[in-house]
Amino acid sequence: MKNFVFTLTLASFATILQAQSWFVGSSFGYKRNVQELRGSNWNTKETFTKTSIVPTFGYQMSRFAVGGSIGFMYESTVRESTWVGGQNRRVRNTFLWGIQPFVRYTFAEFGRFSVFAKAEIHILSGNTSVSFDRQPAENEYSLNSLGINIVPVLSYNLFRNINLEVALNFMSLGWKRTRTVSDQRPNEEIINRYFGLNSANLIDVSAISVGFIYKFAESDRSPRGRDTRTPRPGRIITVPGL
Repeated sequence: MKNFVFTLTLASFATILQAQSWFVGSSFGYKRNVQELRGSNWNTKETFTKTSIVPTFGYQMSRFAVGGSIGFMYESTVRESTWVGGQNRRVRNTFLWGIQPFVRYTFAEFGRFSVFAKAEIHILSGNTSVSFDRQPAENEYSLNSLGINIVPVLSYNLFRNINLEVALNFMSLGWKRTRTVSDQRPNEEIINRYFGLNSANLIDVSAISVGFIYKFAESDRSPRGRDTRTPRPGRIITVPGL
């Protein structure tokens, strides 16, 4: 009985270790929109571009995982207007970076597919500059954001250790607070608070984010010096004391 309990304990512990692994990855986002308005003697064209990259790392423990992300986002809006006798150009650039610790739980698996919910805290900081007619920036703003949100994520196992993940940002639920201060008026600030659906953080480019995750399987790494060869058929191994 003692031997049976000892063997069962080792088997359970091995199963837990096999379900644990480190993982790294990254998600990318790109969005571009061009809008043009025309009149009888005027024309306005606005080009919006937004790009983001979010490297991620974490540790998987059975259905739970904990980790963090470091996000970077660049956004540009160029508005060009022409009319009879004149023209102007306005450029607005925004750069953000931040950290996002998270915890996630996988609650459904269907073969290669799985669905998990990710709860994350995002702490972001950055600045915005506005310039006219290719001149140096006339006004700059500093921006800080703090929030927490929960977002559903779909995962598909492409290969043995590589997963494709799609975050459904439009279904996220959470709260965020954004503070904006102009460099020209440092004593004045604009505070925005939001709670509800579609509350993804400022680094998210669109309603859906796509990324890849690589998992380092613990079962593939054998401790140094341990003999992992399979015994030949018929060979009997005895352990003294058991």
